[in-house]
Amino acid sequence: MPFSASVRVMFYNKSILDQYGLSVPKTWDDVAKMAKVLKQHNIAAVGYDKSFDMEWNSMVRAAGVKLVTPSGKVNINSKKAVAAAKTITDMVNNGEALTAGSDIYGTTNFVNGKTALSFSSSAGISATKAAAPDGFDWGTAVMPSYEGKNATMLAGNNLVTTAQASKKEQAGAFAFMKFLASDKQTEKWAEATGYLPITKKAAKSASYKAYLKANPLAKAASDSLPGAFSDTAFLGYQEYRTDLLSATDAMLTKKTAPKDALDTLQKQTQKIVKESK
Repeated sequence: MPFSASVRVMFYNKSILDQYGLSVPKTWDDVAKMAKVLKQHNIAAVGYDKSFDMEWNSMVRAAGVKLVTPSGKVNINSKKAVAAAKTITDMVNNGEALTAGSDIYGTTNFVNGKTALSFSSSAGISATKAAAPDGFDWGTAVMPSYEGKNATMLAGNNLVTTAQASKKEQAGAFAFMKFLASDKQTEKWAEATGYLPITKKAAKSASYKAYLKANPLAKAASDSLPGAFSDTAFLGYQEYRTDLLSATDAMLTKKTAPKDALDTLQKQTQKIVKESK
């Protein structure tokens, strides 16, 4: 059962936007226009983590496509999925976007002023605060819309109890799980970590709304919930995730064309799904 949840949000450098007369982008078209302006000043519009898989997945979902459907249909190399990947890789290849590489997370580039925007888990706000130099002026916003819709991928942590535990151990574990999932505790955890409450009552409570008002950097995550989604769960999902990261790495480091990388991933995923049935 869920314990904490996070979504992808956009970080933006207020100083850079103000210096060049730019607004916080609301769409990916806005990001592309911003990139043309900032490239002239040796600033990348976007800083990704080492991989761009979650941003790509969110764009594809906004375009109305599920990479793997509950029935097991795989749409990884669909025209819309390829187009979304090309939007990202074109910007990287043109020097309009950066990936973190060995730094893994885009935080370093962002707080050092090398990128105007960065995409991160809402739980990464505290780490960015800690890494930012004194006076660093930044904010958060929902992910840019793509093809007219907003979507952001859910992540987080789950709680489990296993069949191997004794009945007494299972009862104790479940009691603790219920405690952690209670309205009061999930709100307390969210306020302390940057994750989101997992109950509607906690998310809509007066005290949590007061917290968001006092902590504006946390508000974008809450505002993103209407467009939040999870991938379809299936046996072999972790193997698929490994292949997905290899595909994004191939597009970035080997300059593999998005269509070719996603054709390969399509076949790999179809095999995984077929063998899991």
